[in-house]
Amino acid sequence: MKTLSRTMISGIGGLFITTGLALAMVAMIKVEFEAQRSNDIIIEPINPYVIDEDPPRRTITPVELNKIEVPPPAPRLSNQTTPRPVSGPSTLGDAIPKIEPPEIQITTASFTIPDRNAQPVLRITPPMPQRAEKSGHCKMRFNVNAQGAPYNVRAVYCSQSLFERNSIKATQKFKYRPKILNGVPMDMTGVETTILYKLADGNGRVIPE
Repeated sequence: MKTLSRTMISGIGGLFITTGLALAMVAMIKVEFEAQRSNDIIIEPINPYVIDEDPPRRTITPVELNKIEVPPPAPRLSNQTTPRPVSGPSTLGDAIPKIEPPEIQITTASFTIPDRNAQPVLRITPPMPQRAEKSGHCKMRFNVNAQGAPYNVRAVYCSQSLFERNSIKATQKFKYRPKILNGVPMDMTGVETTILYKLADGNGRVIPE
């Protein structure tokens, strides 16, 4: 019983103390609020007046320049007159000897063309046959007409028969200076030449026949 009574007394005392503290805090923070009328609000304008001010002026102090001396004028040359010649112009007509024009005689020039055999001017290199496995050659025989063109071309000997066809075609395209006899171009028979075929390996060495 005593414990219960003490507890109730303590609770009632704590309640009074808490209530008193709350009322005291309310009284401390209470502030009366007074509404401000809208007519009392004054708004001041920003920059109500425009003030014109003259911009600052820079003062420039003149610098005294050095005086420039003007050179004196160039001296004037006196006009000298050349005296007129007294004696007249000299004549050299009597002193120059007369030269007779040379006599030119026109004669007919004759040119003699020396005799010669047919001479090669252009030789065509024939292509290497694709079936060739080694080097070779062909000995050709043909005639050359008065215009320097070969005809009756034939292969006298070929190291391999596969070289014959290309050799004949290449020889037919040769160009020659024709044979000259007594100043007259003429045909020449029995002209011979040898066509060589050189086949090289991968190292650049020529494969012999």
